Amino acid sequence: MFLARHRAYSLAVAPDGLLLAARAVSSDAPPDIVRMRFKDGNRAARLAALNPLSAKVNYFVGNDPKKWRCDVPLYSRVRAENVYPGIDAVYYGRGDDLEFDLVVWPGADPARIRLTYDGVNKFALDAEGNLLIHARAGMFIQRVPHVFQAVGGSKKHVPARYVIDANKEVRIHLAGYDASRLLVIDPVLEFASYLGGSNS
Repeated sequence: MFLARHRAYSLAVAPDGLLLAARAVSSDAPPDIVRMRFKDGNRAARLAALNPLSAKVNYFVGNDPKKWRCDVPLYSRVRAENVYPGIDAVYYGRGDDLEFDLVVWPGADPARIRLTYDGVNKFALDAEGNLLIHARAGMFIQRVPHVFQAVGGSKKHVPARYVIDANKEVRIHLAGYDASRLLVIDPVLEFASYLGGSNS
């Protein structure tokens, strides 16, 4: 498991999804705990650290030096391999937002991707097709994914939209694409009401 910390949230990358702990900056309430899972995904997906950073972190917790951790490495990306057959998830940050690419290798079926969210009050689609995820203390926005394939040295855009089915599972509907080429689905998760304020 890999951990990331931000002023508004902490998250853990697990083989089958993410565990988020986010606190609204204007609230003294305990953090919201939200889990995004790949429904029927591979719970034994291999996690691989990518792009090591030059900095290290030390944890001197408690009085027992045997429990201290020194020179803990940092990475800018984490890949979960084969969350579905032939589909990887790559997690990374961009500014205040969390992005994760769903990398669909040639011949794999992106229709298998189904996202579930535990620990939320409700979620819905707005007029632009973004997924609004309402938790107790704030709201996450999962933007309509940017989907593309590399064709002739350039990126070819593939139209995509979210669909919420009767089981409250989120699917990604794709327009025509070339199943013989690599496909990248790039959602962005924004922490809309967990940022800003005076308690940063």
